[in-house]
Amino acid sequence: MTLSEAEIIAKISTLEIELARAEQQVAFGDRNVTYKRTSETKDALNYFRELLGNVRTGRSKQTFGVATSKGF
Repeated sequence: MTLSEAEIIAKISTLEIELARAEQQVAFGDRNVTYKRTSETKDALNYFRELLGNVRTGRSKQTFGVATSKGF
């Protein structure tokens, strides 16, 4: 899915508000996302900030992170 700069900015704003309020559920358009911890919200915020930087500089790099709790 390719997001426009405006959509990425909207997601960043939504996540920043959610983080400030310490809410665990974020609604964006017709979608709802529930975050289990503040760290997940911060990770999502960092991802969208990096994505915005890539869009603004013309890079199309996408990164995907994997996190496990059992060390796999």
